[in-house]
Amino acid sequence: MKVFAVTTNLILVQKPDWFDRAREKYNQSFDLHITLKQPCFIEDEEISKLKEKLLHFFQLYKFNSTTLSFDKVVFDKEESGWTIMLSCESDEIRTLQKQICQELSSYTNYVNTETEEYEKNFVPHMTFATDLSDSQYEEIKSVFSDQYQCKGEANKSLLLIASEDSKKILEQVEYVLLS
Repeated sequence: MKVFAVTTNLILVQKPDWFDRAREKYNQSFDLHITLKQPCFIEDEEISKLKEKLLHFFQLYKFNSTTLSFDKVVFDKEESGWTIMLSCESDEIRTLQKQICQELSSYTNYVNTETEEYEKNFVPHMTFATDLSDSQYEEIKSVFSDQYQCKGEANKSLLLIASEDSKKILEQVEYVLLS
């Protein structure tokens, strides 16, 4: 048994000066991305079928790479701590997410129900930080009161396959979006 998710890459072309330092300070080393298909469990023998399905999808449906403006900050308190997200409006990303989820509608064994809800009520966003303590949250939220807007480019979709506990990415398959 493995876990998979489908994301976009995200390359920031404009960000505040403090952005990278703050992410490093709070040990947020994951690559910036937008999750299109939330993490689901998958049997090992189904992985090749999933890869074929996505390859076929990206051969038929052409999406342009897109520039995104992240201009709204969201603070969310979860059981594991605070999460900080920057959201954007993008019809292109919403359409891509909806069509990928339709294509992969048979994959419904979600890692948790909360992420299933994120998928159903999709809001394009990048996660800035996760699992922050209350003191870390209090310390960092002040930097978001001023300049936090970012611009980023998404030009690839990624299939990520991880160990069952989701702690280690075992494989990454790239599907290039059109420029």
